[in-house]
Amino acid sequence: MNNYKENISNYINEALAYLKRTKNMWIKEVHPEIIERFESWDWEADFAKIEQRLTSAYQENTFEGKIGTIAINWDDFYNNGVTLYFGSENEYQEWGDEDWLDWEVNLSDIVNQVFEGIDSWYDEMEVELDLFKDLFLGLVEIAAINSVKTDEFKKLKKQETYLISSALWHDSEYNMIFNSKEPVEYELILRKEYKETEPEVLDEGYYKIFGEKYKVSTRWIRGNSTKVGIMPEEIGLFQNVEELQAKKEYLKNLPEALFSLTKLQNLDLSHNKLETISDNVIKLKNLNILNVSNNKISYLPSSLCGLDELERLNIDYNQLKKLPSLEKLPKLDSLSAHNNEIEELSELPESLTWLNLNTNKLRQLPVSITKLKNLKTLVLSSNLFDSFPEEILKLESLESLELGGNPIEDLPKELLSLPNLKELRIMPNKFSIEKRKELRKTFGSILFVGYDSSANSFM
Repeated sequence: MNNYKENISNYINEALAYLKRTKNMWIKEVHPEIIERFESWDWEADFAKIEQRLTSAYQENTFEGKIGTIAINWDDFYNNGVTLYFGSENEYQEWGDEDWLDWEVNLSDIVNQVFEGIDSWYDEMEVELDLFKDLFLGLVEIAAINSVKTDEFKKLKKQETYLISSALWHDSEYNMIFNSKEPVEYELILRKEYKETEPEVLDEGYYKIFGEKYKVSTRWIRGNSTKVGIMPEEIGLFQNVEELQAKKEYLKNLPEALFSLTKLQNLDLSHNKLETISDNVIKLKNLNILNVSNNKISYLPSSLCGLDELERLNIDYNQLKKLPSLEKLPKLDSLSAHNNEIEELSELPESLTWLNLNTNKLRQLPVSITKLKNLKTLVLSSNLFDSFPEEILKLESLESLELGGNPIEDLPKELLSLPNLKELRIMPNKFSIEKRKELRKTFGSILFVGYDSSANSFM
């Protein structure tokens, strides 16, 4: 491959041009060093390291069987990086068949240096990730093709014909680059979506939201996790939309036009950067499902209580210390508020059947919780209860109760009087082995209290 260096350099230059104009706010605001590192990356040195590692592996491994397949795989599931496999079969095998993975060389530590010390880069980039996957796989492919010509490789036993293949996604082959006695050249080509193009002219009645084209009469919009950080005011054009998924878009603010979508039934704003929800949420009169989990919200407006059709509310992973009184929500069936900082509960609607308050700062329950006559599932794990909340004994519809991770030292036998209780989980805990045995004897099969590996077992 005479011009592989020029090919790789051109790819990297085009990729850099795209990254410098990216709208991904996670790269632009949180980790701009990705672009800086990529720009100064000594890829030639790392390419040489890949070739050296392959050569060293050839020299050290006797490889008793014959080589039929050389496969380069980007593994999303295990290491988010590149591994080179040698198999004895002379045709491409499914990745799930472990019998053919006779020998492997993990090269992820070399090709992923651009992301060293950056957590979850393979989740946060998403749109840009294929750009790097193509590059890293290409480097290994080119190095593997080059290594086929070396004396070290020629010493290994081989089938009369063998092939080099490459998989971009776990379990899916995308390119066959060798199927003869002489290796072919491999060219890295930047995908067209990463190249600078003329602005797209949309047909009348269409508009782009989160990188996708929608007809303004559409009934659903589903974001593409682009992390552009903006929901445009033009969202107000979509007056027929019933479902709007806008998670992982790096949103810090919401346009007022959003609250004009009166037909909206399902609104997902999870995994963004929101700090507040506008009082105008009350305008979404037909909303059934609201998910604002994994944001930075410290306050919920009282106007939320005016959503008469709301059935499910998810406010997990925020910074809430208190909730507004929600008792006026006549149809609320499910409330999930785990991983907040809630210290006390306000009034809750009697319609609730599912309530998750895991990982908060509750020390006691209000008497008003006894009004929840329809509640079937109650999760109070990892709070600050130092004794069993007696109010629970009034919840006659309760089927499942979780109390683990609280400094509770005992459970009242009166729990057995709850006619529908089927599951009682209190783990982790610090009960002694003797106490566990006593509780199991009292509550029988409905209780899961942890294992008896240690007197202070946290299971």
